Amino acid sequence: MIDWLIEKTDSYPWVVVLRNWVFQAILYVEKTERIFKIAFEIALFTPLYIVLSKNTKLNRVETILMSSFVSHSINWLFNGDVHVLRKCVGEGPQNPVEKKIDYLDGFVQRAKKEESIAAVGIVGSYVRNEMTPHSDIDVRIVRNSGLTNAVKSSMFLLRERTKALFKNYALDCYLYDDFSNFEKDDDDHMMLYSEE
Repeated sequence: MIDWLIEKTDSYPWVVVLRNWVFQAILYVEKTERIFKIAFEIALFTPLYIVLSKNTKLNRVETILMSSFVSHSINWLFNGDVHVLRKCVGEGPQNPVEKKIDYLDGFVQRAKKEESIAAVGIVGSYVRNEMTPHSDIDVRIVRNSGLTNAVKSSMFLLRERTKALFKNYALDCYLYDDFSNFEKDDDDHMMLYSEE
């Protein structure tokens, strides 16, 4: 039912944007990334709520709504895939393939320095050798086990998404809790870095 509804509404860009903003991939990311996104939003909401409640004439409900809207939007912008969304509605960034490959090489080098990351893989057009200036960069990160590694790898992902946002790259990147989902990924995949 939901797949049917999504298919029927995909032709309306404003619906795609609204759906992306509301859900922010929370329905299909893995546990670590889901928890991080929620915790990040709460961390944004709390000080914003305090500031607004002390410095504005908004009532409690208005303050909660405003704080929720702003924190959710900031989370969507920095911890989401805004450029990938833009690409889906026909407005995405275009970068020369060589620059995307350079960006990807830098991404892998940064990931190798991050002890919380067990592997970096890529799926999609790069693997099929079909990357174009319109393509997004489909990266999958596999984290090492443990709470500290969950937090560190989530922060790495946030930094990389923010970097891609400001450098105007459509980075479609997800954090996997273990190798099982990387191997189940529907697309062809290629390991770019692995500790093993």
